[in-house]
Amino acid sequence: MKLYVAGKYTDRERVSEIMRILEKQGHEIVFDWTKSSNNDFREVALEDLRAIKEADAFYLVYSNELQGAWTELGAALAYGLPCYVTYEAIHSHNVFLNHPLIRPAYEVTALPFNQKAVEKYSAIEMEVRPNERK
Repeated sequence: MKLYVAGKYTDRERVSEIMRILEKQGHEIVFDWTKSSNNDFREVALEDLRAIKEADAFYLVYSNELQGAWTELGAALAYGLPCYVTYEAIHSHNVFLNHPLIRPAYEVTALPFNQKAVEKYSAIEMEVRPNERK
């Protein structure tokens, strides 16, 4: 699957590590912004949006104080992409994380997760979307 992976710029080492894991599992990363040295923010914004549009799905590595990644998530939702979000997002109050296209990241990758967090995410998801489970 072609993935656009978003995250906080200051967490780019963690995001890059997750990208490598996803690639080893057979996924294609459409744009590795963690290696970009482009300081022209206009160009960066346009490149990010082009890459999101090219992707089959969006993958958000959640952390506190996300900024541009929320915009990228909005673009992915507007393009109708399935959006996979890491389990830490269960602590966020962003209303868009309840959108029907949002799915837990563990559905697309076998990243090692804390089982209690996965169970908590699933329990919350059942409360929010009881009729949408597969």
